[in-house]
This record gives sequence, C-alpha cells and structure tokens, in this order.
Amino acid sequence: MALGRFTDENLALTATLGGGTWSPSLPLSNLQDQSRFISKPARQLFPTDPTKARIEAGLARDRTINLVGVMFHTLGLEAEYRLTLAGPGGSLAAPLQVGDWTPVHGRMFPSQNLPWEEPNWWLGSGRPEDLVLYPRHLWIVLKPGVTVSAVRIEFRDPEAAAFDIGGLWICGAWSPQFNFDHGRELGLDPRSLADETPSGRVIHEDRTSRRRLTVSWSMLEASEALRLFDAGARVGTKSPVILLPDVDDPVALIREAFPATFEKPPAPRRGRKFETLVSATFKEIIA
Repeated sequence: MALGRFTDENLALTATLGGGTWSPSLPLSNLQDQSRFISKPARQLFPTDPTKARIEAGLARDRTINLVGVMFHTLGLEAEYRLTLAGPGGSLAAPLQVGDWTPVHGRMFPSQNLPWEEPNWWLGSGRPEDLVLYPRHLWIVLKPGVTVSAVRIEFRDPEAAAFDIGGLWICGAWSPQFNFDHGRELGLDPRSLADETPSGRVIHEDRTSRRRLTVSWSMLEASEALRLFDAGARVGTKSPVILLPDVDDPVALIREAFPATFEKPPAPRRGRKFETLVSATFKEIIA
C-alpha cells in the first residue's frame, strides 16, 4: 500500500491555460472556476483530434509536481490521454518527458469479482452503466515527482461527438512519513427524497448520493500535523481538497479519490514525537 497523498493547493488555478480548440461558449478558462464543476465545464468539440483536444498549462513558476487530475470529465470507455511535461525553464516544444497514450478508464473490478463469461473479465474495465455510478475523475500519478514549468494533456475519444472537463488539478501532493491508520471508512450520504401520498404510495425523488471518507493519522510528527492544520486554515470547509488513499490500488482509487471539502478543519491532538493525532472527514463535491 502506498502512502496516502493529500493536496489542498491547486497550481492549475494560477497557471496560464491554452492549447487546442475548445467551445467558445464553454472555454478552457472554465477549468479555473471551482464553483461550478459540472454546470460550467470546458467543452471539447473535436474529440478525435489530439491537436485540438488538448490542454496546455504554463505554471506561474517552476514547481515539482506528482499529480495531475482531470475532474468531472465525460470521456468514454475507449478514450485515451497522453501527458507531456516541460522541464524547468523549458517549453513544451522541447519537452522533458512525453508519456505514452494511456486509457483514461483503468481497471474498475478485480477479475475474480466478475463472472467468467463477462466481456470485461480480463481487463476488469467498467461497463457504460458502471461509469454513471460516480463522477469521472482521471488521476495521473507521477513517481517520483518531476520539476516542471508546463504541462500538456492530449486526449482522443473515438466514440464521442464531444466531451466535457469540469476541473483541472496540478499539484505536488503531500504524504507524511507514516501513513494514516488502517480502518479508513468510506460511506455514502443519501440525498434522495421520499414523500407519502394520502393513499400510502411513496414517491421518490432520486438524487445523487455524496461519498464521505474518514481517516485518522495517529503517528504524525508535530510539523506534519501542523501541515494539515494549515490546510484547514487555508481552505476551511468551502474550497476543494483531495486525498488519494492508495495510488497503488486503482480499483479502490475510482471509489475513494474525489474532490472534497473538509467536514470540519483538522484539529491536531498533540502528543510525543510521532504520536500526534489528526482525524479528517472528506465530503465529496458532486456539482
């Protein structure tokens, strides 16, 4: 199990965004508005052409990053992406690193959890009806981190007429020396409404449930606990944060990693060295 990665600072918000050709009415600049991920996305009208279906983000200064997130996207099962990085002081015209074309949607189920006759048995990929269970987020993890000046993400989706991207996250996610405790809790907060008619019939209004992830760190050094305390001071209970519990487990990551807000800011309980305790509950952002 990899150390959990936490981030509360999104470098994409201060980056210069460009590249490709995006809808004039839903432009690329919408990715820097974190108030409306779904209702105000960036829309790509040329999903099969990577020269148009691309995002280029020039960072405000050279930064070391280890995570790129493409959030609230509508890319289909056959979609692929490619990541290109410009080195310190460099440019995307002469990149430091060019990745391979990679499926946007990875394994969603262990093969042993699927009937043998299912067409997705070998790859464990989701079906179209599985993709609607949760908002779609693409987490591109860099191991180790890379110092860059700019990032390019290209897409190609052969089956789509268009696709949306609701948010972009670029960061150097943080991990403590010791991981959070075993026993993290993943749950759903139901939001559907029910009303009963005089005759006794129950009428339901379906609403998307909100995920909730609760973790506790009990082996933190004091400075690590203060790092989480500072995050609470910076974002409060309004601005997004992200916790990736285990980047080595892509099946769990689909269900456990999402843009969220703190239920309440982390409150460290100071102890001896590596005995400081912090608990946090992450409430999913769904719109």
